[in-house]
Amino acid sequence: MNFTGERFIPGVYGTQIALEHWHRYRVAAQYCKGKNVIDIASGEGYGSNHLAQCADHVTGFDIDQDAVAHAQKKYQRDNLTYQLGSVTQIPALDHSVDVVVSFETIEHIDEEIQNKFLQEVIRVLKKDGLFIVSTPDKFFHSDQKNYQNEFHIKEFYKEEFQTFLENHFANVFFGYQQVYTASILKSDRACALETYAIEKQEDKLVPLEQPVEEFEYIIALCSQSELPALPSSVNIDISNSLASEYLARNNSKYIQLFIDTGDGFSEAQSLHEPFVGTSEVVFDLSKFDSIVALRLDPLNDFIIVSILPIEIRYSDENIILINPSHSNASIVEDDRYGFLTNDPQMVYEVDNSLGYSIKQVKVYMKFHAIADEAINVVQNQFQRTISEQQGLLRKKDDLLIIQNKELGEKIGTIGALEERVLSKETIISEQQGLLRKKDDLLIIQNKELGEKIGTIGALEERVLSKETIISEQQGLLEERTDSIVLLRKQFFAEYEKNNQMILSFSWRITTPLRFIEKLIKQL
Repeated sequence: MNFTGERFIPGVYGTQIALEHWHRYRVAAQYCKGKNVIDIASGEGYGSNHLAQCADHVTGFDIDQDAVAHAQKKYQRDNLTYQLGSVTQIPALDHSVDVVVSFETIEHIDEEIQNKFLQEVIRVLKKDGLFIVSTPDKFFHSDQKNYQNEFHIKEFYKEEFQTFLENHFANVFFGYQQVYTASILKSDRACALETYAIEKQEDKLVPLEQPVEEFEYIIALCSQSELPALPSSVNIDISNSLASEYLARNNSKYIQLFIDTGDGFSEAQSLHEPFVGTSEVVFDLSKFDSIVALRLDPLNDFIIVSILPIEIRYSDENIILINPSHSNASIVEDDRYGFLTNDPQMVYEVDNSLGYSIKQVKVYMKFHAIADEAINVVQNQFQRTISEQQGLLRKKDDLLIIQNKELGEKIGTIGALEERVLSKETIISEQQGLLRKKDDLLIIQNKELGEKIGTIGALEERVLSKETIISEQQGLLEERTDSIVLLRKQFFAEYEKNNQMILSFSWRITTPLRFIEKLIKQL
C-alpha cells in the first residue's frame, strides 16, 4: 500500500505517529468489548483489526478502494469486514451500531460534510451508543507551528470542537494526547492508571498485550494510622531534556546548523542541538554578522523528515519564512525529504539586505523514519516506484504489442492503398494524356471557332444588309399591296356592274325562249 505521509502504515512510518495511533486504538478497544463496531476511515486496516480482537464484530469503512482491498487481503478474521463507504452515507442500518470510531478523519472534510457526517453517526448509533472521535487541535497543531497540512480542509480549535459536538450529542467528554518523555508513578490503591506498551519487532512497532509492569523503583507510604491516598501520576518533561541528555551521554544523534558569513560553511561556524525526537529546534544566531547562507543538517543519519520553511527572526523582531534552495535528498515530496546519506544537507539563501542582523532561527521538523528504518522506507518507496513503473512498462509492452499488430494491419492497408494509389496515378496519368490531347484539340477547335466567329460576323453583316433590302422590299410590297387592294375594289365594282347587266340581258333572252318552248310543246 502506497505511503502518502498522511495515512499511518505500520512499519513504514516513525515512532511518534506509531505511539499516537496505537494509543488511540488501544483506549478505544476497552469500549468495544462484545460490541458491534464501525471504524470510519479505516485506512490500512490495522486499527479495525485490533478492535476486532475484543469486539463482537467490526466493520472498517474507507472511501479509498485500494485501501479497502489492501485491508481485506492483509487482515482476515471471522468478525471483521472491510467495505467501501462514505462519511455521508454510512452503509449500516438505523440504530444498529454500538460504537463508531473515527480517528483523524473529520478534519479532512469541509464544514457542510462534517455536519452530515455526525448526522449519519447519530443515525446508525443505538440510543446508548458511543462515538469516539479524534482530531488535531488547530492552535497547537497548525497555528503555533505556522504549519498547514495539505490534506486538512477544516480543522478545529478545542472550544470550537466542543461546541460542534455538543450541537449533536447530549453528553461530550474530552481527553488530550501528546507524545512526551515522562516519569510514571503507578499506585496500587488509587484509580488505576491504564498503561499500554508497544515494542519494535523486526522492522515495525507493534502493541504488546500485557500492560507495563516493569518499574525500577518502589515508593511506599507507611504509618500506624490510616494512610493518605497515593495517586497515580505522570511527570512530563515538556522540553524532552531527558532524551537530550541521554543522546548527549551516548554521543548519538544531533542536528547541526552551519552559518556562512561569506567564507563558506565550516565546522568552526556551526551550532549543534541534540536530537530528542521533537519537532521544534531553535538556534541562537545573535553572535554572527552578515549571514549570507545557512545549511541545515537535520540529523547525522539516514532519515525521512518533514521540514517546514525555516523561521528567521531578525533583530527588529521581523520574521520571514524561507524554503531551501537545494538539498542532497534522494526523495522530495512537498515538505517531505528522504535522505540516503548519513550527512543530509539543506541549504538556505539568506537576504541580508534588510539592514538587520539575524537573531534566531527556528526549525520545525517531523521525523518519520531514522537509520535502517529510513533506508527501508526509501527502498520500499523506490521498490514501489520500480514496481509501479514495471507495471506501467508491462502495460506499455502489451499496448505496444497491440499497437504493433494494429500497425502491421495498417501497413498492410497502406500497402493496398499504395497499390490503389499507384493504379489511380496510372489512370490519372492516362487521363492527363487524354486531357492534353483534348487541350490540343480544344486549341484547334478554338482556332476554328475563331474563324467561324469571323465568318459569322461577315454573315451577320450580309444578313443585316439583306434585312435592309427586305425592309425596303417590304415597304414596296406594302405599297403594291395597297394598289392591289384598290384594283380589287375597282374590279369587284366593275364585276358587280357587269353582273347586273348580264342578269338583265339573261332575263330578256330567257322569256322569249320559254314562250317558244311552250308553243312547241303545244304543237
